[in-house]
Parts: sequence; structure tokens; C-alpha cells
Amino acid sequence: MEKIIFLGGDRRMLHAAEALGNKYSCTVYSPDNTDYDAKNSAAYDYAVLPLKKSTDGITIPDTYISYSALGRIVKEGGTVFTGNVCPELERVCYGKGIALVNYLEREELAIANAVPTAEGALEIAINRMPVTIFGCKALVTGYGRIAKILAKYLNAMGAHVLIACRRKSDMKWAEVGGCTTVDITDKNAFAAALSEAEVIFNTVPHRVIEKDAVKENVLYIELASIDGIDPEAKAEIITARGLPGKIAPVTAGRIIAETIETILAERSDNSDT
Repeated sequence: MEKIIFLGGDRRMLHAAEALGNKYSCTVYSPDNTDYDAKNSAAYDYAVLPLKKSTDGITIPDTYISYSALGRIVKEGGTVFTGNVCPELERVCYGKGIALVNYLEREELAIANAVPTAEGALEIAINRMPVTIFGCKALVTGYGRIAKILAKYLNAMGAHVLIACRRKSDMKWAEVGGCTTVDITDKNAFAAALSEAEVIFNTVPHRVIEKDAVKENVLYIELASIDGIDPEAKAEIITARGLPGKIAPVTAGRIIAETIETILAERSDNSDT
């Protein structure tokens, strides 16, 4: 049975290991489970690293293990799965003959992760808004994976959903889905939409909302990897990144496990042809 080591990360990794445990011999190292000793490890066929970025570029997130230790942990010809590639990780893997795969680039994982992200965003809105979702004016900036699912949920709950995006094709899809739309590049129209919103969900990974563009104390939920609002804006700003691991760690772990299984199956099929 091939061996997988999960290094770092949150509770998602525990549940990913559990999901893969009937096909692989899985070991988990994390802040919650420190029985594993990296210095005395056997060679593993695969290592799975977290989605998050290393804080110093040399240490695996949520561990005291350096990327250089992977050369002693993973077999030559083995594979490291990561959600965030950095130069040091690339150097170690390529120098030791270890394949490096960014599982976060897989579309099926991104789509599946959008579901708990949208549900978590709704939970925040329900708990923080002084009004119900039903009947509220909800502005969603962007119309990617998360925004599509979030808009669907908001519509189902009776919100008045306005999508602010740039592409005409996205606007049309949003309209077909029951939303109204505004061109985010039209400053006057977008400003009017911001002034009326009772809750704003941002999915655009760059600054789209300036300091004085929103009304005071409007709830702003940040779902993008980079802040979309001026930090000095008078909105109630909630940073809500990493929601899948926080609100649905079992589901999020299964998503990672399914993605890794798919990648390994594809590689096996390719090696047979």
C-alpha cells in the first residue's frame, strides 16, 4: 500500500487523510497531531501540503518542518501535492527528483470549494445584518465560481441580488440566473449600486471600492484573496478567507482527497498508455 504524509494545514487535512485511508497508508502531521517525527520518518510516496502560503518561504505552513526536509521524507520519484508553490519548494523537489503538483489549480477543486465558501459567507451575513436576507439589497462584485453559487443562494432566499462585473457575457448569465447587473467599470452606475447595498460580498481580487464609496456601517464581506475595499472605508469589513476549512472541514477535506485521487488516477492512466 502506498504511503501518504499530510504535513501542516488545518482540520481539512485530517479529514482528507481519513477519506483516503482505505486506499493508502496515511499519516498526518499538524498542530493537532504531532506524533509524527520528520527526522525519523520512513520514505513516503506522496506528501500533501496545505493550501496556504508559507510565511517565510522556507517552512511548510503550520509546521516547524522546512521544505528541504521533503527530500528526506518523500521518495525519489514520489510526488508533493501543494496548494501554494514557492521557489524553495520548487528547488527542493526538482533537485531531489520529486514531482510537484499544485492541486489548487484544479478546476473541480475550485468549484467544489466555492460551495462552503458561499455558505460561510451567508452565515456571516445572517449573523451580522440587522435585516433578513429575504428582501435585502445584496451586491456581489465579480461573477466567478463563488459569486455564481452565492448569487444562486441569495436569490433562493429572496434577496434582491445585484451583480457588479465587467464582462458582458457574465452580465447576461447573471441576468438569466435572475439577478440584476451593473457594469463595474461604469463609475456612476457602480457608485449608485454601492450606495444602495445593505450587504456587499466581494470576490474580485483587487481594489474596486474606494474609501468614500459605501455608506457607513454597511456590511462588507471579503471573499477575495486580495482586499477589494479601501481599509479606511466606513463599512463593517469582515475578512472571510479560508471559509471551507473553518465552517465545513469534513467536506473540505473530502474535496482535497477527491482531487488527489483524480490526479493520481489520471497519472496512472497516462503511464499505461
